[in-house]
Amino acid sequence: MARVRSDIRLKTDVVRVGQLDNGLPLYRFRYLWSSEIYVGVLAQEVLPVVPYAVIVGEDGFMRVNYDMLGARLMTWEEWQKTSASASPERDGAPVDDNSLIAELRMKGVDLLGF
Repeated sequence: MARVRSDIRLKTDVVRVGQLDNGLPLYRFRYLWSSEIYVGVLAQEVLPVVPYAVIVGEDGFMRVNYDMLGARLMTWEEWQKTSASASPERDGAPVDDNSLIAELRMKGVDLLGF
């Protein structure tokens, strides 16, 4: 995967929504030039934890290689579908909250407050 612009200076409407297994926070945000909402990391937070996943581009902005984090940049819509796929009911059988949380964690997501 190409390195994705993940510099905080290029993002707006940043809201924390969870974290990866390695503790890096995940945020919902928009790029300054787009109305599309994404979920991803902030390069400035990745740098001290996984420095080899971050480069500074010729434009001076940081980029992250999500493959090196075991994650990928998602749109907010994709993120919601991922969360919805772990809905409280599967195949007609209820699933308890612990199962839902465990499934999301297996996908590399640690929900805030759980």
